[in-house]
Amino acid sequence: MKDKRLAYLALSCAGYIAIWLAVPHLGIFGHPVMILFFVAVFMLTQLSITRWFTSLRLKPVSAAAVMLAAFSATIAIMLFVSAPYVRYETKDGPLPPIKMKPGIKPAPTIELTLNPSPNAKGGNPKHEVKKITALRKPANLGFKLTAFGYFAGKSRAATGLLIVIGASAFGTLVSLILKHPNIILPVAVFSAMIDVWTVLTGPTAKAVANAPKVVEAVSVALPAPGGSYAPISFIGPADVIFFAMFMSALYKLRMEPKRTFWIAVPLLTLGMTAVILSGSIPLLGFLFPGLPALTLIGTAVILGNLKHFKLSRQEYISFGIVMAILIVITTAMTFFTR
Repeated sequence: MKDKRLAYLALSCAGYIAIWLAVPHLGIFGHPVMILFFVAVFMLTQLSITRWFTSLRLKPVSAAAVMLAAFSATIAIMLFVSAPYVRYETKDGPLPPIKMKPGIKPAPTIELTLNPSPNAKGGNPKHEVKKITALRKPANLGFKLTAFGYFAGKSRAATGLLIVIGASAFGTLVSLILKHPNIILPVAVFSAMIDVWTVLTGPTAKAVANAPKVVEAVSVALPAPGGSYAPISFIGPADVIFFAMFMSALYKLRMEPKRTFWIAVPLLTLGMTAVILSGSIPLLGFLFPGLPALTLIGTAVILGNLKHFKLSRQEYISFGIVMAILIVITTAMTFFTR
């Protein structure tokens, strides 16, 4: 049985890489139905990685080893990809931030036409001309930056997969604190409520506004269909960690992980599609800053495991009181943060 789960895990990982390498060459971007289909396939594949990983029920030492290996490999790939840019300073471009060496005078600014990338509102991809200041201008500078930019885009397939695996391993470790089905219910509700604040006005919102490249680097990217490896959207690592935490606990406590998975897939598909279309559909504009995905994950966990939650009358009353207090606190924090 374990060999079968390992095979499914390997198949999910291979599917993830295949999607990342193939989708940018498919001209399906622009039609909402096709975007919905693409997101559904991507979310099914990505969530399957976490599902089958947590189904292995690894021991804490093994999960910690996988987590360290995955995150170390992610950092190594990022360093390798950014190496060609160490001599350049970028202005308003998608290249990584570069340390300027003191005492070196920049060379004249050059213009480089980059690969198509989605515009700020999530619309159709377009070509953009970015200015790049070279500290030392080697031969064929434009060709080298274009080539390495293309490679950096393709490398997101590997880093995204490693982030999913590393976050799933971390979530498996965190699930050790969930020792009873009744604990999962309040954790699912409270994590969803906190996520609303963090994404809309809290730390996540501040990070996206002030350090978007850092957030993108540690997130799982969705490739943009239509000839570009520029991401169309991102999934935060916390969402993967919490989903893995819940799935691992559901497997350990013999609850309903399969049902939870099949509820989570359509919910997250609709949510991610709404975020992608938020720039072009006014009614979805409130989702442009991001989607508190833990609300959908928590909903899937609760709906999939209702029969396993057996709280006493006093526990339900206490739970309701705490939830009401948390709603007041979250609302106040959101108001004052704004």
